[in-house]
Amino acid sequence: MTVSNITVNTSVGASASSTGTAFVPSTNLSPGSVSGTGGLTFSYTPIITFVPLSGEQLAREMMSPINTTNIESLVSAN
Repeated sequence: MTVSNITVNTSVGASASSTGTAFVPSTNLSPGSVSGTGGLTFSYTPIITFVPLSGEQLAREMMSPINTTNIESLVSAN
């Protein structure tokens, strides 16, 4: 297998909201109030496309020597 394409989709989103009350003269100018909330989102999605080897590439991989360290790892991976 070989990697033929890597595509990354990213998106960023934000939201905010607030509420408030103003000074009201009929209530002796009581202070107003403001409250708010906010949020932020981030998404990262990689898309990796694999393609099987064929032809000369496949033959070269099949005929190449195997590293003894790799064999030891496979044997001990019980």
